Amino acid sequence: MFSLNRSITIFGLASKKIVKVISIPELYSDDLSLMDFLTVNGITVASSCNGGGICHKCLINQTILSCQITLKNYIAATSILIVEISYL
Repeated sequence: MFSLNRSITIFGLASKKIVKVISIPELYSDDLSLMDFLTVNGITVASSCNGGGICHKCLINQTILSCQITLKNYIAATSILIVEISYL
């Protein structure tokens, strides 16, 4: 388990607005994908391969497949916790 107390801002590129701010729980599984985290928190993530990394529909921030990165690694890789989704 990984411990952190922060939040992620979901920004819709189509709507050009903040869609939601999601608090990151203090404890969560190290292997939780960003796609699963978003889905559990009410953000619809496009995917036809169910997280296999094949369809590339779950693209966030124009370059990252949300099914192929864990929440932990996403947090570690960025200083500003914003997820941009093109179709929102």
